Amino acid sequence: MTFPLTFEVYKPKEKLKSEDIYQTKPQIAAKMIRYVQQFGFKIRLVLADSLYGESHSTFIRVMMEFQLNYAVATILKRGTRFSLHSAGCDAI
Repeated sequence: MTFPLTFEVYKPKEKLKSEDIYQTKPQIAAKMIRYVQQFGFKIRLVLADSLYGESHSTFIRVMMEFQLNYAVATILKRGTRFSLHSAGCDAI
């Protein structure tokens, strides 16, 4: 059975209130991974589209920090590529 452990609503810049702080979708996802990890959940595999696959400074860095297995799409000049990265675990 699969179900979400946490969620957060993405708010575009133009919809923010003055007290809100803008966060990109990859920043929100990285924060959610950190949150779930602090409770000791075992993440076997993270799947993400090219928005996250191109986000090395936030999302990919968190995947590597926690040594998580992840599969992301990346955009090439001639199309989209799917990449699978293993953290050396036998979870895949």
